[in-house]
Amino acid sequence: VRAGEQLGDSQLANFLVDPGATPPAAPVCADAEDSTCNPISNVTVVKSADPENGAQVQVGQEVTYTLTFQNEGAGAQAIDYTDHMAGVLDDADLVDAPVPSDDALTVSQGADGTFSVHGELAGGQTVTVTYSVQVRGYADQGDGVLGNAVTETGNAGSGDCAEGSTMCTSHPIEEPPAAPTPSEPAPSEPGNPELPQTGVDWAPGLLFGALGLLLLAAGAVLVGRNRRQAGVENGEDR
Repeated sequence: VRAGEQLGDSQLANFLVDPGATPPAAPVCADAEDSTCNPISNVTVVKSADPENGAQVQVGQEVTYTLTFQNEGAGAQAIDYTDHMAGVLDDADLVDAPVPSDDALTVSQGADGTFSVHGELAGGQTVTVTYSVQVRGYADQGDGVLGNAVTETGNAGSGDCAEGSTMCTSHPIEEPPAAPTPSEPAPSEPGNPELPQTGVDWAPGLLFGALGLLLLAAGAVLVGRNRRQAGVENGEDR
């Protein structure tokens, strides 16, 4: 039997005809002594997430996972897969338990953060299993990455996603920003701690201006007095 992508109608059908009889236009599965039919199953399993695989998530955010079991073949196939959730449940809490979309599959919880999916898919049947988790607070997280994988039961599984794999997901958790450091108050002016700095130092200018005016006035008075005294000594009438 070929690989899934190389299959035709997913049936191994052949027949025996009497000499001279016309064979059917296409091999069909018929309940007859002169024919055989073996349907071929072709199951694919895909794990997806919302937000999509690789997206960064935040504290308190919910992530919804979906396992899709699709039988693209003609024959029925038993399903026995395990979803390894340890790499998720160390950073997040389960808020919606896994629920299958059809009774053809059932879900049971195992040890060490695993869920097992069992049942049988008929030819052409598709069943999904969906569940959700919520990211914990930063102080309660484990490694800070939501990573898991679904495998056939009995195979080792981990939260490490190989590039391009459709059977695992990974979501790094955004680290919250650090709390701001309290800033120190700006020092006040020496000798006047209660007044804030305004950016303009005009007091010295006013002081020097006032002193200059006083000196000019005193000089004018002194000059006038000297002139009057000189006039009296020279006999002038002032």
